[in-house]
Order: sequence, then structure tokens, then C-alpha cells
Amino acid sequence: MEGRAVAQVVRRSGRPLQQLIAAVEEIKEQLQDAYENLDERWYHGTCFVELMIKDGCFLMEMGSVFQHGESANKDFESDDPVFGDHGGLYLFNGIRADVVLIENQLPLLLLKKLMDVAYPDYFQSERQINNWVLFSLCSTVTYGMRVNYDHLGLHPLDVLHTSIKGTYCNHPECTTEAVMPSAAELHEAGIHFEMSTVKGFGWGVTFKDGVLKIPKIILYDNAERIFLNLMAFERLHPGSGNYVTAFVVFMDLLVDTAKDVALLRSKGIIKNGLGSDDMVADMINKALTKGAVMSPDSSLWNVLHGVNVHCKKPWNKWRANFLHNYLSNPWVFISLVAAFLLLFGTLMQTVYTVMPFYTNK
Repeated sequence: MEGRAVAQVVRRSGRPLQQLIAAVEEIKEQLQDAYENLDERWYHGTCFVELMIKDGCFLMEMGSVFQHGESANKDFESDDPVFGDHGGLYLFNGIRADVVLIENQLPLLLLKKLMDVAYPDYFQSERQINNWVLFSLCSTVTYGMRVNYDHLGLHPLDVLHTSIKGTYCNHPECTTEAVMPSAAELHEAGIHFEMSTVKGFGWGVTFKDGVLKIPKIILYDNAERIFLNLMAFERLHPGSGNYVTAFVVFMDLLVDTAKDVALLRSKGIIKNGLGSDDMVADMINKALTKGAVMSPDSSLWNVLHGVNVHCKKPWNKWRANFLHNYLSNPWVFISLVAAFLLLFGTLMQTVYTVMPFYTNK
């Protein structure tokens, strides 16, 4: 299928294949340096350049199909297993998820070079290339921002990470223990949940005046591996920050059971495409949090501190205890109401019994 992608780029652009080969040859060493522990065979002959051209043209064609839909599909037969309507129906989500796997990363320098040769007027800046890759090729797990820096991203995963990390405060005002009641417990303590209008995980979580705002979390079948690859990128790439990993740690504190997921889902914060709320809770608590840590510089420490201070206020503690002990179970609530009515009835009976004694004097 990569061969057909190369042929399509050559046909559509009107550029000879040799021109693409020559362009990639110019940056061959830079591309090789982008890969760690590259096998010796890739340094000899033409196999490395051929592979780069095939992979680069494949992503260019897939990006065009994802971006333009039917208008791009007209270049292929409708039953084409990859580039046609059939491929778009069955492979669309899988390919976009594979693009952000850390082992599948392709240097954006390669895409830029191929684009400059094949479609020299299509992009006016490296920023446009970054955002084309982001919106045409990458799956995501939240609402991200456009990439605003002018230099070329390293690869698709780097661009996706930049989009969803958001703006960030590097100096937390306070630190606390990495503990916090679950979402259901916070709700009982009078905390309200809202979906944040701020895009990205870096500064999208805020707590003010009893309202905890959290960015939208989009969870489909590929969400787990997207999160894991973003976290792996942060772990392996110094300077990339701790944005996604810190957010996952925060969500692990917030979600204990399916009840917590259901609450966040009802507030529009979690979009659950996995199936049951139990599956979401298991993914957050088990699959994502192994070895996850929150940086001391994370602004989420401020949120944890604010939430814990709120919950420790006497009125909020009493409210939470009352709701948890008496209103969480309908039978307990019914018993409480019955006891109140019985007490009220006993009081009224006593009053009516005593009143004649005083009125007859």
C-alpha cells in the first residue's frame, strides 16, 4: 500500500520519483540521527531512503484522505482496502491511533521535505505543517489547541503532546500530599463539577469557589494506548514536561469506582466510548498509573490543596457525613424519615395529652 501511495503522490504532483529520492537523500543523515540504535544495514545502500519515501508518502496520502474525505477518495477506487471509502470506514481510527505510537514516529522533517517537492505551494509555514499533522493524522483524548510555535515539531506524537498539554504554571503556590477524596465523596462535600472551557491538561484543571473544572476526556478503544504513548514520550524526552502524566495521577485520585466515572460522565467531563463505567475506572486505576508521578512543579498541587482544605471545613465534613450515612442508601433515608415522623407523632401526642390538663384548670 505504501508503493501505491508513492505512485499517487508522483501522479498527482507531476514530480518525477527521482526528485523525491534526491530530496530525501539531502536529509538522509538527519533522518538517521532521529532513530536510536538503528541497525547497521540502514546505513548502506538505498533501503533507508526508499523506506522513508514510502512511509512519508503513505502518511501524506492518509492525511489527505482524512482531511478531505470523499474529494480525496476520488483518486482511488471506492473499494480500495486502504485509501478508498472501504479503507476509510474500517481503518480510519486504527491508523490515526497507530500514528501516535512511539515506535511508529516519523520525523516531520521528512514530511516537510516531501511536501516542499510535491506540493510546494500547499503550506506557507512550518506551523501549518504541524497543525495539518495534528488535525489530519492524530487521534486524541481531549480537546486540544492549535500548535502556535513556528518551528517544526519532532514527529506526530510531539505535535499531539504540544496540543493537549495546554498552557502551564511552573510554580505551584503550595504543596500537599498526593491524596484527595474521590469524585463521589467530593460531591457529597458540596463540590460541584464542570467541564473546563480551557483546552489542554496543563492548566485546564482548576478549583475555585467550590467548583472543580476539568477538561473533556474522550475515551474510545484507542484511548489507553494514546495516553500511554504520551506518558512514555514525557518520560523519555527530557524537557517535554509532566503535563499528561500529572493529569493521569490526578484522575487516579479522583476516580475510584464506576460511581465516580458516572458522576463525571453526567457532568460532561468524561465521554465514555469504552462501554461500562467499570472499564473506565479500571483503565485509569490500573492500566495508566503504573509508575506515574506528578512533578513538584505541577499546578495540580494547588488544586489538591484547595480541594482538601474545602473538605476539611467543619460544615462540609458534616454535610458529607450526613449525605454519605443517611442519603446514599434509599432504605436508610426511608428509615430516617420514618424515625422523624415517629418522633414528631410522639411529640404531638404528648402535647395533646398535656394540653387538657392545663386548659381544664
